[in-house]
Amino acid sequence: FRNSYGKPFHPWNLAKRKAYDFLEVPIHLMDTTFQHYLHGEEAGPQQAKAHFSDFLQQHRFGCCISLLWHNNSFTSGTYVGYREVLETLLSQARAQGVEPVTLTDLLQFRYKSSS
Repeated sequence: FRNSYGKPFHPWNLAKRKAYDFLEVPIHLMDTTFQHYLHGEEAGPQQAKAHFSDFLQQHRFGCCISLLWHNNSFTSGTYVGYREVLETLLSQARAQGVEPVTLTDLLQFRYKSSS
């Protein structure tokens, strides 16, 4: 969350005293957090699965959750187990009624929020 806010937003342009035209979409869940940035007991596919599951549970109402999953996490090479983490995450999201949105949906948000 950026500034404790997790929904898409238009950053504010201080110099022009108005919002920028572009829409910023915070990233909430990312595979490489557990592959590269955390170490020791906090890292690994099982810890990622538990963390992501908890995150979905804690933010199941009124949220727009974004996910960044790199394509090399789908293979069984270096990042073994992360494809299964993604599959579990998406299954849990579906079971909780999370609805996916497209870029078009986000752009509609842009026009709704700027009027």
